[in-house]
Amino acid sequence: MKRTTTVLILSVVATAAAHAQTAPKVFFACYTQNTGTIYRIKEGGLSTQCTNAKHTEFNWIDGVPGYDHGSLNGLADDDHPQYLRADGTRALTGDLNAGGKKITGLAVASANGDAVSFEQAVKRGDVAGGDLAGAFPTPTVAMLQGHAVAGAVPSAGQVLTWNGTAWTPATPVSAGGLSEGEADARYLRLQATAADADKLDGRDGTAYLNASNINSGTLALARLPAGALAAFKSIRNASRVPMGGGVTNVLRLDFTTPAAGFVFASASGDCTVSAGSTFTVTWAYIIGTTATEGWTVGFPVTTIQSPAADTPLMVQRVLPVVAGANSIFLNAENINGTPLRACAAELVAFFTTSQLP
Repeated sequence: MKRTTTVLILSVVATAAAHAQTAPKVFFACYTQNTGTIYRIKEGGLSTQCTNAKHTEFNWIDGVPGYDHGSLNGLADDDHPQYLRADGTRALTGDLNAGGKKITGLAVASANGDAVSFEQAVKRGDVAGGDLAGAFPTPTVAMLQGHAVAGAVPSAGQVLTWNGTAWTPATPVSAGGLSEGEADARYLRLQATAADADKLDGRDGTAYLNASNINSGTLALARLPAGALAAFKSIRNASRVPMGGGVTNVLRLDFTTPAAGFVFASASGDCTVSAGSTFTVTWAYIIGTTATEGWTVGFPVTTIQSPAADTPLMVQRVLPVVAGANSIFLNAENINGTPLRACAAELVAFFTTSQLP
């Protein structure tokens, strides 16, 4: 019992002495489990460690005013959610009352939701620019897309009109005052009743249905009557094409049509043969849709039964075509006898959208 009393007195004396210090101090002591007593260590004249390995060493810091806050444990812990973090990672849970103070040092706003600094905001007294004149908050419209607006006060019924220098009020003319060719330079004022379109140019409604009155623009092909469109294209050999056995392609004609329809294709030219001997040669000339299309019943054939320097080439055919890209071919086929030597021709295609009734 006396030991316990002695320890408590030492603690009181040590604490009282600590209050006279201006810096925090760490105190060390040991706890005796068997008796429930404690005793100080690591002080002048005291042991530097517990006198028994079974005693428990512990320490504490005095709480006198002026101690160093940096010596506290857990300074990096986020134990106080009621405070704002300096790194800005904790959002407010309510409105922040600045108490009449200013928030300074804002970065320049660059995205939606950013706070705007004083120099970025439109303020009372700022001079307006662009098509506006004067200062905010009461600027006036001085121009429309860079063109001046006159300061004249408009009267009832007037409209804003460009006079070549500025937009200014002007009284429009009525519909009855227009004549042919004048509509582009005058103004039309629509009354409560609809204006008569025929008064715009002195014509009646049937004039607009007369094709002879069309003098500009482009009509769509679909608006033209059937058979009203015709066009042609041709091609010819730069040199003779050598012939061989079977089907030989002489010419190819590529063309583009604006609509589906028909082509009347015609070819004429000549082919050379081996002269100086007696022979019989039977040939057919074909206008087809591929480079290998040959003779069929109904197409003409040419038979040569005596020596000759050349023989004429003539053939025609009507073919259906689709809207867009098309191709036709002039072919020659050796049906019987000695092959021809070479051929050259001109191939012409005439296009139309319909056939005769």
